[in-house]
Amino acid sequence: MINSFIGLSIIVITCFILREVSSFFRQPKVIGEMVSGIIIGICILQSIFPSFFKNTFNDETMEILKFLGQFGLLFYMFLIGNNLTHNVNGDKSVIQDGYKLALAGIVPTFSILFIASFYVYDVLDISISTQLSYSIFMAACISVTAFPMIVKTLEEYDLLETRLGKSVTIAGSFDDLIAWMFLPILISFVSEGKFNLVNGFFRLLIIFSIIFISIYIVKKLIKKIFYNLSSSVIQLQLSIVIIILYGVIFEYLGLHYVIGGFLAGCIIPTKINLKNEFKNSFSSIINFILLPCYFFISGLSVNFSGITDRYSYLIIFNFIFLSFLTKYLGGLLCAKYLKFSWGEASAVGALINSRGFIIIIFAQIGVENKIITNEEYSIMYLIAIITTMLMSPIFKMSLIKITKKNNLGEKAYKVS
Repeated sequence: MINSFIGLSIIVITCFILREVSSFFRQPKVIGEMVSGIIIGICILQSIFPSFFKNTFNDETMEILKFLGQFGLLFYMFLIGNNLTHNVNGDKSVIQDGYKLALAGIVPTFSILFIASFYVYDVLDISISTQLSYSIFMAACISVTAFPMIVKTLEEYDLLETRLGKSVTIAGSFDDLIAWMFLPILISFVSEGKFNLVNGFFRLLIIFSIIFISIYIVKKLIKKIFYNLSSSVIQLQLSIVIIILYGVIFEYLGLHYVIGGFLAGCIIPTKINLKNEFKNSFSSIINFILLPCYFFISGLSVNFSGITDRYSYLIIFNFIFLSFLTKYLGGLLCAKYLKFSWGEASAVGALINSRGFIIIIFAQIGVENKIITNEEYSIMYLIAIITTMLMSPIFKMSLIKITKKNNLGEKAYKVS
């Protein structure tokens, strides 16, 4: 048990330091957490102090840390799902802009990366899954957007209530919603990397039944119960039970617990007092203890040297280049079509490229379901880090005039 405490202490301290380093270089703090397992775990502890690493991060410790990370991720996915309801003040044009931007960020990326993955499959002689399942999953995984990062970036620059902010927020949430609904459908039809239509349709029927019952029955029931409960503490306790229950159900179905957490977030009523209870009770624990465990363990699974054993540097570069370019151009051109300025359009293209760790969650699920290998997982990790790092400077340069205006107190840019 002492090793578990030592390991947890190393993770918490490491992530704290790397978050501050990322902030110093004006990068999202999540970048520091994402590279913690690679820099500290692989490059320092495994390479320089192998015996210490082996004794501290033994099998028992890894199981405990993995569970803590999974528990934190379950509740974090709940918060993502719960925040998908946005106050757009009844502005239908903003909602329509958001949906168009979401499709512009998904369709080009998915289409081009599907073709690229389909071609690469034969070149690499991949045997773990079929060409179709491999190509669909790679394209879907790379097409995701990190909705939480979009919100944090917009909040930092006081742009959340602008037309741009609302449109991109809706786009990010719609993108996430499509991704998390598509993922269980894909997993349903893939067993051991192979398509299984009979099993797929059966599991799909179960999924849709759970979603239908959750949205049209359970959601209304929970809302009614919450309405009759005056205590926010009891509401919080009931919410925790529901979140864990949905996580267990989806894990039991072989669809991954994070999807259950996301769905639980969609059906539990969005109330300010309940959100404040979650924030006060769990925010610090999730962000500074549990999620760092997830990032650290995820980083230990990365093997960049293993990528080059099968992938050429040109293929790796093309994956990263296409991942960023397709989303950036899709967002930029669509935003310009929606009559944003060139600077705003460029900022939109940058924002929807912030994949954060959402793509890493997708990639891990792909590995667990034997759709992709650890090599593809490592490539996804690279894409997540590089595209998210590129997002920040491009966004800042694109909106430098607007952010200056906002700093001077000119709020005319805000949407009334």
